[in-house]
Amino acid sequence: MSTADPADKPLKIVRRAELTKIGKKEVSTKGFRIDLMEQHLHGHLKQMSNKWCTVDCLARCMLGRTSETNRVAIRKRIGWAFKALLERYNLFLVIDYDPVPSKHRKIKAVKLYESGMGAEGQYALGQLQRMAARQKMSEEMRQHALTIIGTTDANP
Repeated sequence: MSTADPADKPLKIVRRAELTKIGKKEVSTKGFRIDLMEQHLHGHLKQMSNKWCTVDCLARCMLGRTSETNRVAIRKRIGWAFKALLERYNLFLVIDYDPVPSKHRKIKAVKLYESGMGAEGQYALGQLQRMAARQKMSEEMRQHALTIIGTTDANP
Protein backbone atom coordinates (compact mmCIF):
# COMPACT_ATOMS: atom_id res chain seq x y z
CA MET A 1 0.00 0.00 0.00
CA SER A 2 1.59 3.23 -1.10
CA THR A 3 0.91 6.61 0.35
CA ALA A 4 0.67 9.31 -2.25
CA ASP A 5 2.40 12.57 -1.67
CA PRO A 6 -0.14 15.45 -1.38
CA ALA A 7 2.07 17.48 -3.69
CA ASP A 8 1.37 14.96 -6.47
CA LYS A 9 -2.37 15.68 -6.49
CA PRO A 10 -3.53 18.15 -9.10
CA LEU A 11 -4.65 21.44 -7.68
CA LYS A 12 -8.32 22.25 -7.83
CA ILE A 13 -8.93 25.52 -9.62
CA VAL A 14 -11.45 27.66 -7.79
CA ARG A 15 -12.90 30.41 -9.88
CA ARG A 16 -13.86 33.48 -7.92
CA ALA A 17 -17.12 35.08 -8.91
CA GLU A 18 -16.46 38.39 -10.58
CA LEU A 19 -17.99 41.08 -12.68
CA THR A 20 -17.03 40.73 -16.33
CA LYS A 21 -17.07 43.75 -18.59
CA ILE A 22 -19.05 43.17 -21.78
CA GLY A 23 -19.07 46.28 -23.90
CA LYS A 24 -19.94 49.13 -21.56
CA LYS A 25 -21.72 47.07 -18.91
CA GLU A 26 -20.54 44.75 -16.18
CA VAL A 27 -22.25 41.38 -15.77
CA SER A 28 -21.96 38.82 -13.00
CA THR A 29 -20.45 35.52 -14.10
CA LYS A 30 -22.09 33.61 -11.22
CA GLY A 31 -25.54 35.18 -10.82
CA PHE A 32 -26.57 37.18 -7.76
CA ARG A 33 -23.78 37.30 -5.18
CA ILE A 34 -23.62 39.76 -2.31
CA ASP A 35 -19.92 40.51 -2.84
CA LEU A 36 -20.60 41.30 -6.50
CA MET A 37 -23.51 43.53 -5.58
CA GLU A 38 -21.26 45.39 -3.13
CA GLN A 39 -18.59 45.75 -5.84
CA HIS A 40 -21.19 47.06 -8.32
CA LEU A 41 -22.60 49.58 -5.83
CA HIS A 42 -19.09 50.83 -5.02
CA GLY A 43 -18.67 51.33 -8.77
CA HIS A 44 -21.73 53.56 -8.73
CA LEU A 45 -20.19 55.66 -5.96
CA LYS A 46 -16.79 55.99 -7.64
CA GLN A 47 -17.27 55.97 -11.39
CA MET A 48 -20.83 56.74 -12.32
CA SER A 49 -22.57 60.08 -12.21
CA ASN A 50 -25.75 58.49 -10.82
CA LYS A 51 -24.99 57.11 -7.35
CA TRP A 52 -28.35 55.37 -7.13
CA CYS A 53 -28.48 51.91 -8.70
CA THR A 54 -31.92 51.15 -10.10
CA VAL A 55 -33.54 47.73 -9.90
CA ASP A 56 -33.18 47.55 -13.71
CA CYS A 57 -29.42 48.15 -13.42
CA LEU A 58 -29.04 45.48 -10.72
CA ALA A 59 -31.10 42.97 -12.73
CA ARG A 60 -28.99 43.64 -15.82
CA CYS A 61 -25.73 43.29 -13.88
CA MET A 62 -26.56 40.35 -11.60
CA LEU A 63 -28.95 38.31 -13.72
CA GLY A 64 -27.99 39.26 -17.28
CA ARG A 65 -31.10 41.10 -18.45
CA THR A 66 -33.82 43.36 -17.13
CA SER A 67 -37.02 41.35 -17.50
CA GLU A 68 -39.97 41.65 -15.12
CA THR A 69 -39.07 38.26 -13.62
CA ASN A 70 -35.50 39.40 -12.93
CA ARG A 71 -36.66 42.71 -11.41
CA VAL A 72 -38.98 40.79 -9.06
CA ALA A 73 -36.10 38.46 -8.16
CA ILE A 74 -33.84 41.43 -7.35
CA ARG A 75 -36.52 43.11 -5.21
CA LYS A 76 -36.94 39.87 -3.23
CA ARG A 77 -33.21 39.80 -2.50
CA ILE A 78 -32.84 43.42 -1.33
CA GLY A 79 -33.90 42.71 2.28
CA TRP A 80 -31.39 39.91 2.53
CA ALA A 81 -28.74 42.08 0.87
CA PHE A 82 -29.39 44.89 3.39
CA LYS A 83 -28.75 42.52 6.30
CA ALA A 84 -25.74 40.85 4.68
CA LEU A 85 -24.05 44.14 3.78
CA LEU A 86 -24.67 45.42 7.30
CA GLU A 87 -23.30 42.32 9.02
CA ARG A 88 -20.45 41.29 6.69
CA TYR A 89 -19.16 44.59 5.33
CA ASN A 90 -20.43 47.21 7.82
CA LEU A 91 -22.20 49.00 4.97
CA PHE A 92 -25.65 50.55 5.12
CA LEU A 93 -27.83 49.99 2.06
CA VAL A 94 -30.21 52.89 1.47
CA ILE A 95 -33.39 51.67 -0.23
CA ASP A 96 -35.55 54.03 -2.29
CA TYR A 97 -39.22 53.09 -2.64
CA ASP A 98 -41.59 54.37 -5.30
CA PRO A 99 -43.78 56.98 -3.55
CA VAL A 100 -46.81 56.30 -5.76
CA PRO A 101 -49.31 54.08 -3.88
CA SER A 102 -50.67 52.64 -7.13
CA LYS A 103 -47.25 51.08 -7.76
CA HIS A 104 -47.45 49.38 -4.34
CA ARG A 105 -44.38 51.27 -3.11
CA LYS A 106 -42.00 48.91 -4.91
CA ILE A 107 -38.27 49.25 -4.46
CA LYS A 108 -36.97 51.34 -7.34
CA ALA A 109 -33.30 51.97 -6.43
CA VAL A 110 -30.57 51.32 -3.84
CA LYS A 111 -27.24 52.86 -2.95
CA LEU A 112 -24.52 52.56 -0.34
CA TYR A 113 -24.73 55.12 2.44
CA GLU A 114 -22.16 57.87 2.28
CA SER A 115 -21.14 59.77 5.38
CA GLY A 116 -23.10 62.81 6.44
CA MET A 117 -26.43 63.52 8.05
CA GLY A 118 -27.98 65.53 5.22
CA ALA A 119 -31.05 64.41 3.33
CA GLU A 120 -29.58 60.94 2.84
CA GLY A 121 -29.04 60.58 6.60
CA GLN A 122 -32.62 61.56 7.34
CA TYR A 123 -33.82 59.12 4.67
CA ALA A 124 -31.70 56.36 6.26
CA LEU A 125 -33.15 57.09 9.72
CA GLY A 126 -36.67 56.92 8.29
CA GLN A 127 -35.84 53.62 6.62
CA LEU A 128 -34.57 52.21 9.93
CA GLN A 129 -37.70 53.35 11.75
CA ARG A 130 -39.94 51.68 9.13
CA MET A 131 -37.92 48.47 9.31
CA ALA A 132 -38.03 48.44 13.13
CA ALA A 133 -41.78 49.11 13.13
CA ARG A 134 -42.34 46.18 10.75
CA GLN A 135 -39.97 44.03 12.84
CA LYS A 136 -37.68 43.42 9.86
CA MET A 137 -34.58 43.75 12.06
CA SER A 138 -33.47 43.02 15.59
CA GLU A 139 -32.62 45.77 18.08
CA GLU A 140 -28.96 44.71 17.92
CA MET A 141 -28.94 45.09 14.13
CA ARG A 142 -30.70 48.46 14.44
CA GLN A 143 -28.06 49.73 16.86
CA HIS A 144 -25.30 48.52 14.53
CA ALA A 145 -26.94 50.36 11.62
CA LEU A 146 -27.23 53.54 13.69
CA THR A 147 -23.53 53.30 14.48
CA ILE A 148 -22.68 53.02 10.79
CA ILE A 149 -24.88 56.01 9.98
CA GLY A 150 -23.14 57.93 12.73
CA THR A 151 -26.02 58.76 15.04
CA THR A 152 -27.74 57.43 18.12
CA ASP A 153 -31.49 57.67 17.67
CA ALA A 154 -33.49 56.94 20.80
CA ASN A 155 -36.72 56.25 18.87
CA PRO A 156 -37.19 52.58 17.86
